[in-house]
Amino acid sequence: MRNRILSLAFALTFVLCSASLLTINSLRGSNFSITFFNIGHGDAMFIQTPNNGQVLIDGGPSPEVLSKLGERMPFYDNEIELVFISHLHADHITGVVEILRRYSVGTLLVNDYNYDSPVVKQLVDEIGKTNTKVRSFYRGDSVIIDGVEIRSLWPEEGATCENINDCAQVLHVSYGDFDALLTSDVELSRIDIGEEYSYSVDVLKVPHQGNKSSVSQDVVNRMKPVYAIFSVGENNYGHPNEEIVSMLRSFGTNVMRTDEVGDIEFEVKNKYDKPHLSVTK
Repeated sequence: MRNRILSLAFALTFVLCSASLLTINSLRGSNFSITFFNIGHGDAMFIQTPNNGQVLIDGGPSPEVLSKLGERMPFYDNEIELVFISHLHADHITGVVEILRRYSVGTLLVNDYNYDSPVVKQLVDEIGKTNTKVRSFYRGDSVIIDGVEIRSLWPEEGATCENINDCAQVLHVSYGDFDALLTSDVELSRIDIGEEYSYSVDVLKVPHQGNKSSVSQDVVNRMKPVYAIFSVGENNYGHPNEEIVSMLRSFGTNVMRTDEVGDIEFEVKNKYDKPHLSVTK
């Protein structure tokens, strides 16, 4: 029987409710962009919506995400509409703890797969000090903010996983003709998220920092990503795996690493334009 310490802790103060379809509208005008932050060996991605709404997917392994947000958000803006927590490993949530201390977060979107650690305890403590809503987010759920849709492809509600990485969120982000697949640490060579999700994507965030089982030829052939992003930092694991890098390049995919080029941003000025790529070292 799975222990659900985190979800129980949430339930002491919050109602953990389904987010099968959540729609949010912001007020101001801007462009859509998604940025893969260079925050070391971990994940942190930032979405700016066409009306200046903000969405964060994971917070990385340190407080560095605060300085990254400071570069992207006006100094007077202390609100982030949505924060996704893909799973509870420290390289994904340490920065979220700091964000909850600095920003007003509208809604946290999570799954309830337990993982107990000191940083998880800090996360639960910080949530308890805020008015942040906490919602579950499973396969089939979606949220639309200013025309940007974020849909969950994985995990299924009620799924059991021996390794918490296997039950992390896989998110499909779409705006007009732009599509990105954000895979967290779900190794797509082992976990089948369903052939019904076989479509071309502009951007694939390569799972698990590009380890040797992160993605297979079959998956790359189905999705045909234009860009593959490795969110990596200094590490002793050999990430990204050179065979994975070579395989992606063999399909004509443009490979980019945050540790080499810095922050990677894709901006769409008009809904059906091709994305504009920029990097910030």
